[in-house]
Amino acid sequence: MWTRIAAHARLAPDHPAIIADDGTLTYGALSRAVAEGARWLAARLPPGARVALALDNRRELAVLLHAVPLAGLVAVPLDHATSARRLALVRADCDPSLLFATRASAARLASGANGLEVVIVDAVDAPRWLTGRGEPNPPAPSVPSPGDVAAILYTTGTTGAPKGVTLEHRALDAAVAILDRVMGIGAWAIEATPLPLCHSFGFGRLRAVLAAGGTLVLARGLTAPARLLDAMRTHGANGLSSVPAGLAILLDHYREPFTMALRALRYLEIGSAAMRPSHLRTLVELCPDARIYVHYGLTEASRSAFLELPADLDALGSAGRPSPTVEIAVGSPHAPVTTGCVGAIHVRSPAVMREYWGRPEETQAALVDGWLDTGDLGRLDPAGRLYLAGRASEVVNVGGLKVVPLEVEAVLDELPGVRESAVVGVEAPDSPALVRLVAHLVCDPALPFSDDVARAFCLERLEPWKVPVEFVRRDALPKSASGKVLRRALRGPEDTGDG
Repeated sequence: MWTRIAAHARLAPDHPAIIADDGTLTYGALSRAVAEGARWLAARLPPGARVALALDNRRELAVLLHAVPLAGLVAVPLDHATSARRLALVRADCDPSLLFATRASAARLASGANGLEVVIVDAVDAPRWLTGRGEPNPPAPSVPSPGDVAAILYTTGTTGAPKGVTLEHRALDAAVAILDRVMGIGAWAIEATPLPLCHSFGFGRLRAVLAAGGTLVLARGLTAPARLLDAMRTHGANGLSSVPAGLAILLDHYREPFTMALRALRYLEIGSAAMRPSHLRTLVELCPDARIYVHYGLTEASRSAFLELPADLDALGSAGRPSPTVEIAVGSPHAPVTTGCVGAIHVRSPAVMREYWGRPEETQAALVDGWLDTGDLGRLDPAGRLYLAGRASEVVNVGGLKVVPLEVEAVLDELPGVRESAVVGVEAPDSPALVRLVAHLVCDPALPFSDDVARAFCLERLEPWKVPVEFVRRDALPKSASGKVLRRALRGPEDTGDG
């Protein structure tokens, strides 16, 4: 990755690489910052040491995500809003030697960072290289081995305890190569993203855009959609990457300005969760000249499949076909199930992780003969397209009958007035041995909603045991920073952490 940034810096040193609220980095400035930062870090820490990054979408984070691995160290990006408790868990797991944070984050994380050296990026005495204003021509650093560990990305913990996904340089490079072959963007790209760079989706977009010599416009999440739209307009964005929940907000509440922004797009990538087919059709209608890519991926394996629109409009319910260099097997890799049958999804790819950090037993269970057991269920159609059937761990046993929440949610999402849905199994209050289905719904307040109508709607489309016995209206569904529904938070008051 470093060699491509350095090459862009030689060819177009004044071309913007990163545009953020805290300033712009040209390729010349980014190259200098990464090179000097790598030298600064390597002089302070031994090879392989972990460096935690608790930062929001700012240019310093973009620099550090490249400087840390280039120094032969391991980047451990954390959500900037992570808690002190979460930081303490990460410290116990991977023992970072250094933490980069803002003043505000450092104050909040003080108890979890107790004894850990902290570098405040927005302090007056912060290293000048962090913002590209350091040494004009730092010596070129040596490039780490492809098999060295570059990053540990912690899973968001939607289905269990968060684990450190250990990624080598060659896996990250393979992920970029996949995106390059599928999307084919170039230096012309000006991509806006509200995705946190600390998560796999945003991290991948950062690397893909910089590898192509394009410009990445960083927004700090979707808490202020109007600011994202303003940034797209101001900087002439012709690309966009977002999770479905963010796009739904823009479609439902900012339709007119979002429509204007969509007209300028040449491409759009969507991932991290399933998106309603009706929203996908709307996006195709609003930006007919753009290529829309919906990916299926995991932190452990990057983008494993893509659905491209409008080419695949006839397969809107699918996750698309396997990405280049990626193999997908349903059932056992050595004994796949019959086409059309549901089974466990396995992936083999050069972008797959090395291991779960410090968890040999879980690594051994997940990786067998080079195949990753994704923990997802799905099926393949005769054309080789993948259809998801939910997480294996989320399948609900209702009186001995298996229910896949994703199937029920697909029906509920068709119900007029329902914007989002999440179905979970909970113990019956009068009989803990029994499990019942509960649907949590975000509804349009302007439209009427009736439990009886919802129940009848489901009964027309589902077997009786798949129909929720309770419908709970919510203002919003609990989600991780990467846009995934936190189902555990819907099941009860158990401690779900803050992943």
